[in-house]
Amino acid sequence: MRIVTWNVNGLRARAAHVNRVIEELQPDILMMQEIKMDAAIFPVDDFAAAGLPHTAAHGFKGKHGVAIASRHPLGDIDKAVIGGIDDGRHVSATVSTSGGDLRLSSLYVPSGGDKPDVEINDKFAHKMAFMQEMKSFFAGSGFHVAGGDLNIAPGEQDVHDHKKCRRQVGHSDGERAIMAEAIEAGEWIDTGRHLQPEGPLFSWWGYRFPPAFERNLGWRLDHLWLKQGHAEKITGGSVFRDSRGWEKPSDHAPVILDLSVTAG
Repeated sequence: MRIVTWNVNGLRARAAHVNRVIEELQPDILMMQEIKMDAAIFPVDDFAAAGLPHTAAHGFKGKHGVAIASRHPLGDIDKAVIGGIDDGRHVSATVSTSGGDLRLSSLYVPSGGDKPDVEINDKFAHKMAFMQEMKSFFAGSGFHVAGGDLNIAPGEQDVHDHKKCRRQVGHSDGERAIMAEAIEAGEWIDTGRHLQPEGPLFSWWGYRFPPAFERNLGWRLDHLWLKQGHAEKITGGSVFRDSRGWEKPSDHAPVILDLSVTAG
């Protein structure tokens, strides 16, 4: 089973890219963030035509929005609010597999504004509240993959310049600490670093500095976590960097996780 997460940065704007990702990566599950549309107009028929007929979406006009599209039937769909504000940042569902029912959670953690200070920055306070709630929200065992655009690069090699970036939102000491706490509390495996323990590993290259991708000035903001006890199911995974070089790309690249289970 192949699971892919991707911040598409606008589903309408990136429709052709989404189809290309589905064609090239052949995911069983595609978890998306920043769909930027109301769930009521999510293009179910388009995904069905692309081979992913089972969908769940949580989004509002003018808000961020998350979604799951699957080759296999989805059950027990949940659109819980995390962090106290319902602006379309979480949707989850289950898929029946040979390894048991697999819960999938697509998440979009708040970006956090410009200053990593909860006293002066309400957006950052919201981000930290979201992460704090994640520690208890995802507690407990089970077969579960959660991830998406978590907007935190947790390790020194998850940014191109740790000394510089640790002063910025997304890599501050407080954010990295609370992510480590969330991973520990939820008994998660960070599959990106499980597969590549050392070396630069990025999934996001910003728009503000156009040569960022060419010079690999990236951050690892997109993650797929798997509950501990299921590590033996991991068979592979990577970041699909190619998409970041396409015309008018999302600033995020898809992240892939392969598991040794089959649907049904």
